[in-house]
Amino acid sequence: GALSNRTAAEEARPVWRYASHRWGETAASLDFRDVHVERKPLPLSSRTVLGRSYDLNEIVRAVVKANASSVLALRLDVEGGEWWVLRRLLDEPGLLCSVSYIFAEFHSAASAPQRERLRSYGLEADAFETLKERVHAAMEATPGCRLRLYWRSFWASCGDKQRFEWRDAPQARDVASLGEEALRKMGLPSRLRVVKG
Repeated sequence: GALSNRTAAEEARPVWRYASHRWGETAASLDFRDVHVERKPLPLSSRTVLGRSYDLNEIVRAVVKANASSVLALRLDVEGGEWWVLRRLLDEPGLLCSVSYIFAEFHSAASAPQRERLRSYGLEADAFETLKERVHAAMEATPGCRLRLYWRSFWASCGDKQRFEWRDAPQARDVASLGEEALRKMGLPSRLRVVKG
């Protein structure tokens, strides 16, 4: 399943292949070429798959209901979906403030050309700053807000040099794929149902 701004039994999602080994794929909410700085790596192919999606608000609500005093840390690296997931969480400031920590990786905000392309997704070119201002306002306006942000981690935009050193790593090149047994041992799914390709 995928983290989303809504729950659905079967939601279509594009999956992009950037290397021909098993780990060379990623699902993305944005066009893969818009996710990374300098539009690298280039996608080799794409297809659409159906899969379950889970509304982050429903997940946070269930955790808080089960244990209101729990320390809830949220790590978002959802390949462009962070814009909509966080906007949805902001629709319920009390729920946002029940989260203890948020670490998020933002895609398509590291360079001016990327920020301009955000407009093609119905977002503002300054969506990064706008979202940050809304989160701050919600934190200040909500009594007892527990939310703490590690600014460097939270507002770091996917695109700085260290985040792209992986492009030259063996995992990003064509290497022998892992077998089904290795995937099972890691608890990872081995197949997605292809809808169209």
